[in-house]
Amino acid sequence: MSTIAKSIAFAVFSATLVPNLCFGTTYSVTDLGLVNPSWGITRPTGINNGGQVIGDFRSPAPHPRLYSGGTMLDMGMIGGFFQTGYANGINNGGLVVGTTTSGHAFLYSGGTVHDLGLGSANSINDAGDIVGSALFQDGSQLVGHAARFDVHGTDDADDLGTLPGYEGGSWAVAINGNGQIIGTSAQPDPGGHAHAFLYDGGAMQDLGTLGGDNSYAYGLNNGGQIVGTSTATDGLYHAFVYSGGGMLDIGSLLGPDFESWAYGINNEGDIVGRYTGYNSQSGQSGPILYSGGALIDLNSLIVTPGYSLSEAIAINDAGQIVGVGVSPTKAGVRTLLLTPVPEPSTFVLGMLAAAGCLLGIGRANHRSVSQ
Repeated sequence: MSTIAKSIAFAVFSATLVPNLCFGTTYSVTDLGLVNPSWGITRPTGINNGGQVIGDFRSPAPHPRLYSGGTMLDMGMIGGFFQTGYANGINNGGLVVGTTTSGHAFLYSGGTVHDLGLGSANSINDAGDIVGSALFQDGSQLVGHAARFDVHGTDDADDLGTLPGYEGGSWAVAINGNGQIIGTSAQPDPGGHAHAFLYDGGAMQDLGTLGGDNSYAYGLNNGGQIVGTSTATDGLYHAFVYSGGGMLDIGSLLGPDFESWAYGINNEGDIVGRYTGYNSQSGQSGPILYSGGALIDLNSLIVTPGYSLSEAIAINDAGQIVGVGVSPTKAGVRTLLLTPVPEPSTFVLGMLAAAGCLLGIGRANHRSVSQ
């Protein structure tokens, strides 16, 4: 396929009308903005089912923050020891975990920040189980390993170990309601490769790759579906979803010369992330939404004029999405919260949806046959 043809195909794939109708969902935008316009950028890291958003802002050092009920709370201002740090995970009860710039894991609960000891707390499930990374003694040196933290901060973190052949270090990024843990284990630097893992039942499993050397896990739902990115046989990073013992390349749906990353997944199996183009697709980039077997540029589904995302980071079970983007009237990189809005239901729209979806399916089938 020629460069022009590929560009046209992707433009049609990303066009507003057909994707909106096929997906049946559009999104309004709430601009969570800059916590203080004179203090750098905000960056979201998660959202729970109540629509609470976490992230950090920089001034110039980072402060963990929590957006809830229309109010932005600077958790870095609670207790002098925790003035700077990052909010990494939130559960549906509003408990927040993260790490300070002094290298301590913390838990925010009930208006108080609790020190969990040295390390980084990256995720907390609804039962209050916390995972991340911590330093452990390995012979004569300290190494960073994936860890499970004591919620009370009174006991040492549990060392989850590393994958065989990837003993350079490991880190856990998510834990679900069933206690399954995901993360990445890496070979020693320099030039070491890394593989995503699933830790379940006391054992760490290598998830492999899409044919390349590296894979990284980023998100996990209660059904055990894992998302991340992996190098493929073309040497580029492709977004993947791992389920039932197999890794599915969803990034390949973009076509050749695209890299992609899947960051978040909800319990419905909807996935968000970002893509960027190279070579023949250079200059193209944006947020992705994967739902029902189809991949779409999320910006085509936004109905609030002038707003656009550069990447989508997390999605909750209500379909709300948080990401990074720009405003039509306000400066700076901003945290944007996308909320699904009802779509008009008419006979005409229904017929257009059917025709548009069939066109998309036909195009996808043609692509799969011609490759």
